[in-house]
Amino acid sequence: MAATSLLSITPDFRALFEAVPGLYLTLLPDAPAFTIVAVSDSYLRATMTRREEIVGRGLFDVFPDNPADVSATGVSNLRASLMSVLQNRAPHTMAIQKYDIRRPESEGGGFEVRYWSPINSPVLDAQGTVTLLLHRVEDVTEFFTLEAQRQEERRQAQESLTQSEQRAGASLLRAEGLQETNSRLRLLLTERRQVEEALLHSEERFRAAVLAVGDIVWTNSPTGTMEGEQPDWAAFTGQRLADYQGYGWAQAVHPDDAQPTLVAWNEAVAARKMFVFEHRVRRQDGVWRVFSIRAVPVLNAEGDIREWVGVHTDITERRESEIEIAALNTRLRRAMTETHHRVKNNLQMMAALIEMQAMQRIGSMEVSDLLRLKQNIQALSVIHDILTQEAKEDGDAALLSGKTVLEKFLPLLQQTLGDRRLVVQIEEFSLPGKQATALAIVTNELIANAVKYGEGEIEVTLSVAGDRATLEVCDDGEGFAPDFDPETEANTGLELIENISRYDLRGQTSYENREQGGARIRLVFHPVLSSSSLVGPYGKTGERCL
Repeated sequence: MAATSLLSITPDFRALFEAVPGLYLTLLPDAPAFTIVAVSDSYLRATMTRREEIVGRGLFDVFPDNPADVSATGVSNLRASLMSVLQNRAPHTMAIQKYDIRRPESEGGGFEVRYWSPINSPVLDAQGTVTLLLHRVEDVTEFFTLEAQRQEERRQAQESLTQSEQRAGASLLRAEGLQETNSRLRLLLTERRQVEEALLHSEERFRAAVLAVGDIVWTNSPTGTMEGEQPDWAAFTGQRLADYQGYGWAQAVHPDDAQPTLVAWNEAVAARKMFVFEHRVRRQDGVWRVFSIRAVPVLNAEGDIREWVGVHTDITERRESEIEIAALNTRLRRAMTETHHRVKNNLQMMAALIEMQAMQRIGSMEVSDLLRLKQNIQALSVIHDILTQEAKEDGDAALLSGKTVLEKFLPLLQQTLGDRRLVVQIEEFSLPGKQATALAIVTNELIANAVKYGEGEIEVTLSVAGDRATLEVCDDGEGFAPDFDPETEANTGLELIENISRYDLRGQTSYENREQGGARIRLVFHPVLSSSSLVGPYGKTGERCL
């Protein structure tokens, strides 16, 4: 019961999107406006915006460049990336961008400096057309601020140390005695230790901030090889010092990702540009985790690379969420397409029924004909209800339970029969949606014929033998006349029975009188038989009186 209840729930995809733990925007591909149609709660908090104030507006209207920064390139870079996604219909990962955001008037107004790591992806329909754009960002402002602060503290410490050494040297040259010289040297050493301690504390603060975020920080030599101890990398991968030196770290990268990573890394080192990549890394317990990598060169005063500093950020849960959302969207589109297609087919069937009635009745329709038309529409309604439930529970299920179709439809029919009783015995079998619709309509016509021309109880039996199903409808009336021929009978019901049996069910009908009296109409057809894709709760054979 619990599993059935969960499967019947239709997810609220907008609520799911708004609650994902990431910074997301959904945009229309209406360049150059790129209208915002959806936004996650995390994105609103990071950008200090409100959903009702930005949805429906153009992206760059909401997030313009900082007018006080004449060198700002955020808008032009982001627009170029989105145009690339539209043209290539493929994701585009941008380099880290300085893109300031407007601060609300309640918080002082103006712009606030921010750094972002954006990825833009297309959402394609079944024909490969871009229907939406997914804009995801990571706020890396804190990392860049800490790195800039650390470099500034290093510069100030080095400058202070140089000034102290110069002052000490000048004093030493003017010193007249050994005692004064030693005193000056002790002072110089004390200042040097203080500067080194301040620098050490600064690095410890930076390390603590990174650890709080949970990222893996590492350094490489100017030539791009890993040298020295890398405690974060060793703790995560379990590699020993000798294992990850040089390019040994690549042994902990997934075999499918290792070579592409090395190629991209060496290209970045040669070009002296920021390295942006994603790959899988094996944790020390053997589990593969997905990481986003950012690395930048650190330059000395002469502009040469002193070292490379990189950060691995675990994005496994985010990637799994994106895959799950994509799968849910795909399943929803498939279910909607199939449901619309089936509704269209059912409406066409209704139109055909009405047209047949119109061809047979120039004037007003008889009450019995109207009732039969009503019952056929009810049959279509039952089939559509089952198909809709199928789409909600499993968009991939292709077959329906014939037993379920008839056991849902026949009680509705019984309500129109007065004191005439249906005795029903149906075995389980499965068939496609189109055949299920045809079976319900032909069953309705056979019962309507038994009501009109027969007497007593109406027996409805459906048995299955191998790949063949047999439907029989019997009554206790006078039976068929000796010269009865369904081909020549001017009867709309019989004509419909013959057409549906032959062309929709690919079966054959026979008309005969029973030995105990009354008529029997038998339909033999070949449904698609399976027990693995049934839709419906019935699975046992048994007789029922409705």
